[in-house]
Amino acid sequence: MKVIDRAKEHFASFGTQSMEVEEWTDEHGKPTTVYWTPLTLGERHKMIPDASVAFKDISLMATVVVSKALDKSGNKLFLPEDILGLKHKVDPEVIGKIANQICATPTPQEQKKKS
Repeated sequence: MKVIDRAKEHFASFGTQSMEVEEWTDEHGKPTTVYWTPLTLGERHKMIPDASVAFKDISLMATVVVSKALDKSGNKLFLPEDILGLKHKVDPEVIGKIANQICATPTPQEQKKKS
């Protein structure tokens, strides 16, 4: 097996990730679960073309959430037009928490939990 094949296999092993957002409860008091697939290098470059941009920029965090957040069925949770609402009418701490999880590489422990 070529190294590129092993590298692709490793990335594919991350699969779909998820987190519960306790702050966003439904009508039954259950937290919203946000799903995503890991960011590829191409997606990172598209969202953050200038490597000097600090990830603390709320616009960037909102872009990550709009671009990657999915429901259990794999459908987008947000539309591009939702970005203004996320930037101006949603708790920035929650958006930051979600965006940081999306941008993080799963740890070996997180990968083992999936198995």
